[in-house]
Amino acid sequence: MNQVTLIGNLAKDPELIDKAEMPICKFTIAVNNGKGKPADYIPVTVFGTQGMNCSKFLQKGSKAAISGRIRTGSYTNNEGKKIYTWEVVASYVEFLSRAEPHEQDDVPVGFQNVTDDVTPF
Repeated sequence: MNQVTLIGNLAKDPELIDKAEMPICKFTIAVNNGKGKPADYIPVTVFGTQGMNCSKFLQKGSKAAISGRIRTGSYTNNEGKKIYTWEVVASYVEFLSRAEPHEQDDVPVGFQNVTDDVTPF
């Protein structure tokens, strides 16, 4: 079973890649490992309407709960070295807090995204 659940704060503002066939939102979430230990920085990808909502309502410092699966990959860099990658592909994101309120956007804490029925991967 490939299932992961994380709670943490966004390490930077989300990036929306607006593909015509499927919007993609990417961000990094910092997950605390306990008192005195450094946080883990986890890359997250969210697709579709849920990804659009993440880019609109989340920002650096926002707290979120993420549920999804780990996806791995690899590529060869310019020096011919194989680089291995991984990320969490989110199937569910819950907004737990916001770093600073946006004047034009009024979304309550605990707002939940609608989960898309189709995930391309």
